[in-house]
This record gives sequence, structure tokens and C-alpha cells, in this order.
Amino acid sequence: ERLLMAPDLETTLGAVREAAGEAQRAVETIIAAGKAALAFIPGDFGNDLAAGLDRLRRTFDEAMEDLATLVAQAGSPDTLRAAGVVWAAEIGGTVSRLSGLATLNGVRADDYWSGVAADAYRNTLPAQQSALTMIKSAGDEIDATLNALASAIIRFWFAVAVTVVGFAVAVASAVATASTGVGAPVGVTIAVAAVVATAVAVNEAVTDLATITTDIRDQAAGLQRRLANDTAFPAGRWPRSTTPISGDGSISDGDDTDWHLK
Repeated sequence: ERLLMAPDLETTLGAVREAAGEAQRAVETIIAAGKAALAFIPGDFGNDLAAGLDRLRRTFDEAMEDLATLVAQAGSPDTLRAAGVVWAAEIGGTVSRLSGLATLNGVRADDYWSGVAADAYRNTLPAQQSALTMIKSAGDEIDATLNALASAIIRFWFAVAVTVVGFAVAVASAVATASTGVGAPVGVTIAVAAVVATAVAVNEAVTDLATITTDIRDQAAGLQRRLANDTAFPAGRWPRSTTPISGDGSISDGDDTDWHLK
């Protein structure tokens, strides 16, 4: 029930830890019951049970170590989404507002001034608007990429949680069988099968996550190539006028670069 209502990663991880703890207790109970049964199960049957107990201990410990490693590197969807908001809203929103101003209709200088310098300034507006639009587009794409990765992490952990909860239920059901003494070999076999099935399911979830992150990495590489394109930023710089105005923005020194009131 807690898992089905899990609204965030931390709750899902809590369900994973809780289920893993329940499985740990169940496996320890099965192993204890199996060791007690060895006292009266003779010959090959006893040898098979001992081998089964060893396998259960080994496979379970390995599975729990792998799970602990994953939990220690669970990721942070909230951090990814927060970074996406910065790119889309704070950075993207700011440049979007500036883009609306970098137009003939958005500036007032061209309404009051004329001359070569004024024309040079006016002619930079389309290039600057293009640069601003490019930044906004890149910010939106970064936001989408980060959110896709965040969602992939949550889906991964939900799949792991469902698997571990199922595993805990399976080994718990084997406890009653193993505790009868004569049922110890069967209980151990059920528990080993549950461990193996859980390990396979978790590995499949890891593979699915790896596939998604590879796709996202490809998207990021494509974005990096577009960011390296200097079309919107000639020579890697903010667009500036190429009109030779001799760096002169004066008003009244008499040369042809002067600004003039309209």
C-alpha cells in the first residue's frame, strides 16, 4: 500500500529498504530452520540441504550488496528538475523577455536617432534576437532532458521496489514451509529461486535505465554540438555590429558617424 501511494523517490526508497529488511529477517529464519533440520535429515538429503543453505546465504548476500550499492547512488530527480527550472524559467525566461525587446518595435533608440552609428546599432537587433532565441531554445531542451532523466530514475526505482516487495512476500511464504523441519529443503529451494528471480528482475531494470540514459546522453551530445555552432554567436561572441563606425559614437564632432536626432 505504501508503495502504491509513493509520491516521490524518498518514499519509494523507503519501501525498498523496508521490504529488504523483511526479506533479510525471513531469510535468516529459513536458514536457522534449515540448520536445525540438518540434525535429523541424514545422508544425501542432508548434504543437499546444506548445499542449498550455502547457496541461499551466498546469493542473498550478493543480491543485498548489489541493492545497497544502487541505493547509495539512487540519484536525485528533485535536483535534476530544479536545475531544469533554472534553465527554462530563470535563464530562459530572462532571455525570452530580452528577445522581445531586441526588435525595432521593442527599442526606442531608432525612434529618436539617425545616422551611420544609429543604423549599425539597429542592424544588430536581428542577430541579437536570434542569439537570445537560441539561448531560450537551448534552455528549454536542457530542461526537457533533465526532466526525462528524473522521470527515468523514478520509474527505475519503482520497478525495483515492486520487485523487492514481491521478493519479501515470496521468502516470507517460504518461512512456514521451512519451519516444519521436514519442509526445510523445500523452503530453502523456494527462497533460492526467489533470490535468483529478484536479481534477474533488478538487473533488467538496471539495463532499462542504462538504455534510457544512453538515449539521454545522445540527446545531450546533440545539444552540445548545437551549442558549439557559432552561427548565433560569431567567433563565440555576442553579436556586434560589423559596420565600420571607427568606435565613434559621438554626436557632434562633424564626421559621418554622428548620431542625429530625427
